Amino acid sequence: MPQLLLNCQGLLGLRTPTEPVNPLPNSHFGTNDPVQECQIPGIRTFIRHARARKNRLDEKIASLEVALNELYSERDALDEAICNHVVALSPIRRMPTEIISLIFTHCVENGAIFVDNAAWTLSAVCSRWREIALSPVYWTEISTWVDLPIPKLETILARSAILPLDIYFCSESDGLMSELETATLQLLVQHCERWEYVRISGPTQVYSIVESVGPRFSMLRTLDYDIYYSGVTPAPYQLDIFRSAPQLEEVLVNRGYWFTPVILDLPWNQLTTYRASSEWSGLSALASAVNLVECTLDMGEDEEPAVRPATVMHFPRLLRLGVSHGRVLPYLHTPVLEELYCKDGNSTNRVSDVTFPRTLQTLVFEADTDHDFDLMGILEALPSLESLTISSALPADSVCKFLASAGKKVSRLESVSLALSSHTDSAEFQILDTLEALDWSEARLRSFRFLLPRLQTPSTGPRLRGLQARGASVKFGQNRWQFYTIAVPSRFRFER
Repeated sequence: MPQLLLNCQGLLGLRTPTEPVNPLPNSHFGTNDPVQECQIPGIRTFIRHARARKNRLDEKIASLEVALNELYSERDALDEAICNHVVALSPIRRMPTEIISLIFTHCVENGAIFVDNAAWTLSAVCSRWREIALSPVYWTEISTWVDLPIPKLETILARSAILPLDIYFCSESDGLMSELETATLQLLVQHCERWEYVRISGPTQVYSIVESVGPRFSMLRTLDYDIYYSGVTPAPYQLDIFRSAPQLEEVLVNRGYWFTPVILDLPWNQLTTYRASSEWSGLSALASAVNLVECTLDMGEDEEPAVRPATVMHFPRLLRLGVSHGRVLPYLHTPVLEELYCKDGNSTNRVSDVTFPRTLQTLVFEADTDHDFDLMGILEALPSLESLTISSALPADSVCKFLASAGKKVSRLESVSLALSSHTDSAEFQILDTLEALDWSEARLRSFRFLLPRLQTPSTGPRLRGLQARGASVKFGQNRWQFYTIAVPSRFRFER
């Protein structure tokens, strides 16, 4: 190994013709022994020669470091060149602009354009992405749920060009709006002829600003409007600025604000969807909405109305209906209705006497009082019924009798969700006994959900698995809200 080291040193030019000879033995170092007078000249000669050799080595090292740095620089340049060429082969570089645009569309559609949201980020990545992201299609959805500076809003409106706009404006003020909210809405209404979807919530001042521009809503298709009063509630507010919107089809007004009266003047005959909170005095306005397909009516608390519709209102195309209680049903003629969601409150006794169209496929009653419905009577009167949900607490004996009869009857019924009375502890076992006795070979009714005050789940688990093996889905629960939300789509719920 020493010989190999010497050979390498020679090749690198590190060896000198004469090596300085050490005049002292190695054992002398590390002691305090004095040197002899005769050794001093040799020591000084060694020091002089060693320093000269060290200087030559430093010169060699410096030249080698220069060469090594040049090699490092060349290597780093190659690394960068390799990386650039690898990136050049990246699929995103070769992806067509149309595909990137589609990806951007999904990215932006995940939420409205807030100050630091998708479109802003996409436009700051590179020149190609910026060119794509600055397309007006990515700047048409505007939300002010967070404070949106006016310069940002002006930029969004400019980038949206002439495309239709989706507007989300919500004022958090209970009285007068803030200066920023007022300036924002005033800027937005200057572009109201491009509004296509509008979601506005705020005090009456909001409507005053919108009203100031006049009826210029030629593109408006969906109107979602919540208006509320601060302090003492005045006379019903007249909402008529949207009556001349030629493309308006969907209207949502004061959902959850049924206690804030609003008189509506809308292009009723062109509406296909209407969801609103209203007083009975405003119900008759619906008589002209003959093209409704979906409707949700929150009529407030279940109290005897002071004013009723003069006649029954006809809705020949209505397929889906949600009502806050059953008092309104006798005034609605719905010959082709397929889905009915009724949060019946305490009016269950009256609702049970209502005649429903034979086209009904989904029927949901959410009642607060115990009542023994005629379940088989409902099934026989509604031959098209596929799903039945009743949350009024029913006697276990009546439910079991219905299940036994429904399991044998040839019908289209596929699922039932029923709440059982709180007066029985053995309801779960009674239900299971009844279901296990049914013949499942040809039955369509295979989905069951039951709301019970008490559960015996540990002891009924094997029986539930046995029914599942026979093709039935049986679930027991105690959560009334979960029971309600599973049965009722969000747009038909009344969450007071």
